[in-house]
Amino acid sequence: APHFRKIMEEGGKLDGQMRQILDPRALDDAGAVCAAMVKAQMKDSSLDLNALIQNYMNFIMNGEYRLSDGTFARTRPLYNTLWLDDMFMGIPPVAWYSCIAGDEQKKYQEEAVKQVRQFAERMWVPEKNLFRHGWVEEMKDHPAFHWGRANGWALLTMCEVLDVLPENHRHIVLKSGRMPEKENECLISSSLESKLKKKNVTYMLDKA
Repeated sequence: APHFRKIMEEGGKLDGQMRQILDPRALDDAGAVCAAMVKAQMKDSSLDLNALIQNYMNFIMNGEYRLSDGTFARTRPLYNTLWLDDMFMGIPPVAWYSCIAGDEQKKYQEEAVKQVRQFAERMWVPEKNLFRHGWVEEMKDHPAFHWGRANGWALLTMCEVLDVLPENHRHIVLKSGRMPEKENECLISSSLESKLKKKNVTYMLDKA
């Protein structure tokens, strides 16, 4: 996107979605697209996606807000919050990038594993075998709302990471989230259990 980057740098008007590509400011702007581009580049080396991939990865690794231990986090709507959405938007691109990172492969593999472990430590609810949707650092008690769609994102994250990690890292991912087997079983069970509550997987798996 050199043409649009030039327009942006010269102060010209850009479509909002194009600006998200050139100047990502949240994992929602970068993560899923970056992971898809890495996969496409691996499949077809003639594609010239490296500049876009590097731009996304620079934000993910260096621009995204983090907790003091390095976990991907947000400052909205409350300071130092985790959202399960960011597990999917942040971790798969890091894991897949390890496949094209050359000498830095181990760095990105270890980052992906660390993120999985630290998300699971805060978000996994063993009594339900599900993840909570949000977590606020300053709260003493942490309410757990098990949104079906977000748990689907967590399940996909674990699968994506397991696809690219070497055997010596895979057991850490599985142990951290008790995944993917247990959550997959619980999601199916929850979806059949009741239709009393919409979008809360404690009662019903979100249809979306």
